[in-house]
Amino acid sequence: MKTGIARKPQLEPIKRRWLRPLSPAERALTWLLWVGAHVPDVVVSAVIVLPIVSLLPGLIAWLVLGAMVLGSFLVASRWMRWRAVGWFLGGTRLPADVDAVIRPLLEEAACVSDRRIDLGLAVPGMQTTAVGPNVILIDRSLVDGYCAGKVDSQYLAFTLARRAAQLRLGYTRFDLVVTFWCQPVVLFTAMGSSLGRIALIAAAWRARFLMAGIVLVHSYLDATLPLGIAGAGIIAATYAIPWLRRLWTQHLEKVADTSPRLALIKDGSPLLGSGRRRIV
Repeated sequence: MKTGIARKPQLEPIKRRWLRPLSPAERALTWLLWVGAHVPDVVVSAVIVLPIVSLLPGLIAWLVLGAMVLGSFLVASRWMRWRAVGWFLGGTRLPADVDAVIRPLLEEAACVSDRRIDLGLAVPGMQTTAVGPNVILIDRSLVDGYCAGKVDSQYLAFTLARRAAQLRLGYTRFDLVVTFWCQPVVLFTAMGSSLGRIALIAAAWRARFLMAGIVLVHSYLDATLPLGIAGAGIIAATYAIPWLRRLWTQHLEKVADTSPRLALIKDGSPLLGSGRRRIV
């Protein structure tokens, strides 16, 4: 990482302001989309894990469940937060010298948020993202470009403002706990991606909607329609869950963009002047 140039943000002092609050309809939609994007993975993970745990001897099964609950509390705790970010997302804390360079921009951007925010580095290739409850992982190329004088202060400040809004409005408090409980799905997804490289399996996966129809017809002929509906529902879920995730991502990006913009417009902030300009 290049940190040779200690940039000083060229931003005018402005007063503290708050995010535009979500309307009741926006709040309800945000909550419903959060549930739709996260709860199915938790349920699928439970379906994968609980039958396996039930096969274990009684004491061992209870110890495994206790370890899972304890792990949830540890992941949610402050002293394990960065370890969890590193395990699940590969993020790391910003070096002290880089943090000192970017912290003033964070303080400026955090005027649209009411919580303490920690900065970190995302893994290579990962865009700037917010991780609940109070971590922003910054794109490494963005940090390098800013320290080298190639990225506009206002662009980086507005990027941080959007992610601060995402932390404040996106129900991110339990992100790490949800990610912890969804590790079985992550594992099976990785296995599926590996198998998807096989042409025959990839073709069968793309044509799985035909399998849903076959299952329904076969179950109807065998008078086992409830089982057929359940099987077809599982196949339909493979289409619905990714769609809900995309909706959640699009909605969160919209909320994270419009809320700070409206708050900044109200105060006439200079951050709006070139919120989209990246290179000086």
